[in-house]
Amino acid sequence: MNPNNPRDMIGSSSSLDKDDDDDDHHDDLALNHGLDGDLSEDLLEDHRAKLKTAIGRLTKLQVRSSKNNLDHLETPWPVFSKSSTTLQSSGVNNLDHRRRHHHLLCLHKYQNDRYYQWLAASLGRTGRDHMDYQAILHTFGQIRGQVCSVAREIYGCNFLKFRLQNGNPEEKHMIFSEAKEDLCSLMVHRVGNILVKHLIQVVKEDKLLEILIVLTRDVRRLGSVCSDDNGTMVMMGLVMRLRTQEQESLLISAMACIALTMAKSKNGNLVINCCLKHFHAHIVEPLLGVMATKCLEIATDKYGYCILQNYILKAKDCIPFKGEVFNTLVANIIQNAHFLSEHCYGNYVVQWLIELKMPQINQGITTQLEGRFVSLSMKKQGSNVVEKLLIMSGEEIANRITNEILSSSRSLEVLRDPYGNSVARFALEASTGSVRNALDQLIVIYSPQLENHVYGKRLLHEISLSKKHKRSPA
Repeated sequence: MNPNNPRDMIGSSSSLDKDDDDDDHHDDLALNHGLDGDLSEDLLEDHRAKLKTAIGRLTKLQVRSSKNNLDHLETPWPVFSKSSTTLQSSGVNNLDHRRRHHHLLCLHKYQNDRYYQWLAASLGRTGRDHMDYQAILHTFGQIRGQVCSVAREIYGCNFLKFRLQNGNPEEKHMIFSEAKEDLCSLMVHRVGNILVKHLIQVVKEDKLLEILIVLTRDVRRLGSVCSDDNGTMVMMGLVMRLRTQEQESLLISAMACIALTMAKSKNGNLVINCCLKHFHAHIVEPLLGVMATKCLEIATDKYGYCILQNYILKAKDCIPFKGEVFNTLVANIIQNAHFLSEHCYGNYVVQWLIELKMPQINQGITTQLEGRFVSLSMKKQGSNVVEKLLIMSGEEIANRITNEILSSSRSLEVLRDPYGNSVARFALEASTGSVRNALDQLIVIYSPQLENHVYGKRLLHEISLSKKHKRSPA
C-alpha cells in the first residue's frame, strides 16, 4: 500500500498512546482500498488532512493533561495481607480508628456486590462464602490486559461501568486504553457495546477525540460498525455526544468516503440521518456533496430513500454559503423525474422536492413530465407525484396538467381509473377558470359511462357533494 496515494484510506489500528511523540508514526498512515465508487481525490485528501490535524490536537491535549495530573496524585489503594486483615498500605496505616472502621464496612459491602461476586467466581473462587478480601480488593488489578474479554460478559461489563464511575483515574485510564485497542469489535458485540456507549458518555474531550481518531482511521471498518445493529446505536450516541466542530468535521469527512454504502444500509442510513439532524449544515456539506452526485442510486434504494427527506432540507440550508450542493441535487432529480416518479421509492423523493414549494423547482419538474401526465395519473406511484404537483404548485401548473388530461384521447380512461379518478378530483380542486369549467363539462359528457363504473360513481358522487356544499349558505 502506498501511503502517498490519496485513493487509499486509513486503516491502521495501532495504538495512539504508544508513539504519541513519534511524528513519523502519525504521518506514515496505512491506507486501504475499496471505498465508494470513484470518489474525488480532493475528498480523500480532505479526510487525511483532518485526521492528521486531529492527531496533532490530541497530542497537545495529552501533554497538557499529563502536566496537570502531576499535581493531583491519587491515594493508593489499601493492601491487605494474606495472613491477616491488617491494613498494610502506607496510605492507610495512618488512618484513625473511625476511617479504619469505615473501610472494613466497605469491604463487607463488596462481599454482597454482584460485580465482585462475578469476578471472584471468574478467578476460580467458589463464591461469597469463600471470598478472599484481599483478592476482591485487588481483583481490578488482576484483569489488567483482559478488559475486552471481561466487557463481553454481562456482569463483567457492569463491573467495568461501575469502576468507570467510581474508580480512581488509574483504573479509568486502564479501562479506556484497553477498550480502545479493540474498540470496533466491542461496538458490535451484544454486551460489549454497552461499555462503549457508557465510555463515550463519561470520557473527557481528549479521550473522545481519541475514540474518533481510532474509528476514522479505517473507514471501511467504520462502515461495518455503522451497518451493525449494535454498532449503529453506539455511533448514534457518539454523534449526539460530539460538541466541537473539529470532532464533527472529522467524523463527517470519514463518512463522506463511505456515504453511498451507508445510505443504502439498513442501519448506516440511521447514522447519516442522525448527523443531518444534529450537525450544522456547513459541517455536513462534504457528506451532502457526495450524496448529491449519487442521489439517483440512493433514491431508488429501499433504505436510501428514507434519508433523502432530511437530506433535501439540510441541502436547502446550505444555499446561503454553498448553493452548488442543493443545485446539483435538484438538477439530478429533475433530470430523472419521470423515472423516479414511476419508481416505488423514488416517487417519494420527487414529492419531497415538490413540497419545498419553490416555483423554479416545480416548474422544472412539470416541464420534464409534460406529455406524460396521463400515463402517470393511472399508475400508483406516478399519480402521487401528479397530485402533489396539482396541490403544491399553484394555478398555472395545475391548469397545465389539467389541460393535458382534457386534450388526451384517454381522458375517459383516466376518469375511470382507480388512481386516475383521484387525480381528477385533485384537478377539480386546483384548476381555475375556463380549465375548471372544461373539466366539469367533460365529466358531464361522460357521466353515462361513469355511472356504470365503480370508480366513476365515486367521482360523480364527490362532484355532487361539492356542488351541494357550494349552494349551502355560509
